[in-house]
Amino acid sequence: MLEVLNYEIFGMDRAVKASGLPMAVDSSKITYSDKRANVLGAARAGSGHDCFLKGIIVEARVKYPLYWTKQFQRYHFADIVSSQSTMHRVTKFNLKNQCNEWVDPIIIQVIERKVYHYNIMEQEKVDYLYISDFEWMKECDTQTYPAAVEKVTKKDLFMQIISCLPSGFEMEMEIVTNYLQLKTILEQRKYHKLPDWRVFCDWIESLPNFKEFTTKEAK
Repeated sequence: MLEVLNYEIFGMDRAVKASGLPMAVDSSKITYSDKRANVLGAARAGSGHDCFLKGIIVEARVKYPLYWTKQFQRYHFADIVSSQSTMHRVTKFNLKNQCNEWVDPIIIQVIERKVYHYNIMEQEKVDYLYISDFEWMKECDTQTYPAAVEKVTKKDLFMQIISCLPSGFEMEMEIVTNYLQLKTILEQRKYHKLPDWRVFCDWIESLPNFKEFTTKEAK
């Protein structure tokens, strides 16, 4: 299940003051105004009146399942600062701990076996093994697994591990976004069927002044 582990907010005061620029002649006289921010922030999405929300930057650490990122990455200003890496560390993770509750245990076992033998290749500094060397294959029906005596290279085994990772595999990433993008996300995902989006939207609504700046109901 998705979890927002921690976050920081930057630029709120500057952004709220900047919301007064369109109607200002002397910018030195612009003051911080919650009232102005509340009115402009609640404007219809796409109208441009709420654009000051772009200046309220949010950086957060998110624990996420892989299936969530396919939808998160569609947003224009919701970028990934850095993340844990399957390419570098997939064979070092504890797979049971990294997978959410909906991943079938059999899938985890299959990948664990592949990781186990990949790490043997790493330790022994060999580039291939024969599948018949895998002790777990003794329990398999060779008609079901006709490749039971074929050679497996370390490269192929790594690609099998990466390709077989379930969408419920969870990692952490640092993201950067802003209140304007989060306003759009909330409108589109608040009632999404994925519980992860509902958790994320609950977090959005908990951010300082978010409801006040973006919804008429909060006025």
